[in-house]
Amino acid sequence: GNNVTFFRDINSVGVGNIVKFQISNSSSETRVFDVTESNNIKELDLELAGNTASVKTHANDLREYAVFNSNGTFSEPEFFPP
Repeated sequence: GNNVTFFRDINSVGVGNIVKFQISNSSSETRVFDVTESNNIKELDLELAGNTASVKTHANDLREYAVFNSNGTFSEPEFFPP
């Protein structure tokens, strides 16, 4: 399985927008990073409820993210409309 998945969402981009990503199959080991700029990688704060992690972030422009879990696997991202 994959313990890292890269994702982005062009549909959520807009001035002043906030996006919330939900990541299933998560645990306390799950980490999400903004990897848009390879020389300025930032870890994002997660909220964990059961095995679902949520992360909220600004969506003023298109950003690339990586979700990583050393003890888990992630499938391909799916889009769920708000």
